[in-house]
Amino acid sequence: MRPHPPKISVIAPVYNAEKTLRRCIDSILRQTFEDFELILINDGSKDQSGDICDEYAAKDFRVKAIHKPNGGVSSARNAGLDIAIGEYIAFADSDDYVSSEWLFDFIKNIGDTDICIQGLIEHNENPNGHIRITESNNSNDITLLLEELMTKNILGYCFIKLFKNSTIQKHNIRFDHEIKFREDDLFVLKYLEYTKSWVSIPKANYIYFIPSKNKDYGTSATECSAKLCESIITICNGHPSQKICEMQLWSIKGYSIDKILNKKPLTKREIKIYNLFKNNSNQLTSFKDNIVASLINLSHYCFPVSYLGMSTIHFLTKKNS
Repeated sequence: MRPHPPKISVIAPVYNAEKTLRRCIDSILRQTFEDFELILINDGSKDQSGDICDEYAAKDFRVKAIHKPNGGVSSARNAGLDIAIGEYIAFADSDDYVSSEWLFDFIKNIGDTDICIQGLIEHNENPNGHIRITESNNSNDITLLLEELMTKNILGYCFIKLFKNSTIQKHNIRFDHEIKFREDDLFVLKYLEYTKSWVSIPKANYIYFIPSKNKDYGTSATECSAKLCESIITICNGHPSQKICEMQLWSIKGYSIDKILNKKPLTKREIKIYNLFKNNSNQLTSFKDNIVASLINLSHYCFPVSYLGMSTIHFLTKKNS
C-alpha cells in the first residue's frame, strides 16, 4: 500500500502488444522519479498482452492492470483517466519506450504551470532515430504555445506532455472515441482551452516508433478538422493568429472539400470557420483556389452542388487539396 496518492499517473493502452510490451513497462519502471502509478489498460487483446499486464501488476504495487472489451485507443485512455489518482497525468504507448529521466524532467520543470512539453525521438527506417526537440520556454501566451506545437508538428503526441489531473477531471476532458485519427490533437486542444501557463524543455526522453505507412486508421486526416478548429478559435478568443490559420488552413479546406464530394452540405458555421482561417492567412491563392473557395461558400445555400460543380471541385482538388 502506498501512503499517499502518486504524483503521476501514467496511462498506457495495450492492444496485441506482446512483442513490445515488456520493453515499454520495464522502461517506465526504471524511472529515476519513482512516485507514480502505471495504469495498463488491456483493450481486448487477443495475444498474451493481458497476461503480461497481470504479471507486472502482481509483482509491483505501482502497476494496475485493467481489462476491458476492445474499444480503441481513445476508450482505453479514457478508462485510465476514469481511475487515475495522480496529481499529474502522463501517457505512453505500448510499442514505445522511455528513458529513465522521462518523468523526472517533467516534474523538475512543470512548477506552477499547467502543462510541460518535451521532445521525442522518432524511429522508422533510420536506426539512429530522428530527434524532434522543443526549445526552453516558460510563458502565459497560449497562442505562442499553439504556434510552437504546430511549427514543430507536435500538437498531438500526448506522451510528450504532462497534464494536471485536476484540470482534466474538473472539465471532464476525454478522448473522443468516435475519432480514429488526430484524436490526440483534439484532446490536447481541449486541455489548452483551460490552460493559462506552460513550459517546454529541450529534452527528448520518449522513443516513438512511427506506425506503418500501411496502417489503416479508418478515417482521413481532415475528418475531425471542424472540431479542431472550433477548439483553436476558443483558445484564441475568436482570433487565431495568422501563423495558426496558415498552418491549419489545409485541414479545414480538406474537410470542406471532402464533405462536398461526399454530397454532405456544409453548415453555415463550418463555412464561417473555413473563411476565418482562409481570410486570416497570407498564403497566395491561385485561380483554382478561388474557384474552390467559391464552391465551398455556395455549398450550403445551393446544395446539392450541381454535377458540374462537383466535377469541377473534384478535378481541381485531386492534386491541389
